[in-house]
Amino acid sequence: MSAYEQTVVLLARATAFTVVCQACAELEPHGEYVGLTAQGTLRLGHDLGWTTCPRGHRIRVIRAGEKDDGLFEHGHDYPAGARSANFA
Repeated sequence: MSAYEQTVVLLARATAFTVVCQACAELEPHGEYVGLTAQGTLRLGHDLGWTTCPRGHRIRVIRAGEKDDGLFEHGHDYPAGARSANFA
């Protein structure tokens, strides 16, 4: 099990995402990223959710805010282990 919590931060209008599970990436540092990914959705209006990678690692999903205010461009602080996701 990973020594840290995984958190993904979604922009305000994002509803679907695909991320690399960092716990899986630690277990297989030379593995193909496509085999280390987790996918999920977070409905608009919800600010917190969870997804699980195929190996069972839990990943917390939080929404950045009500509008796209450039948080990712300006280096604001996020929870420890947080990272942005590919989003739809």
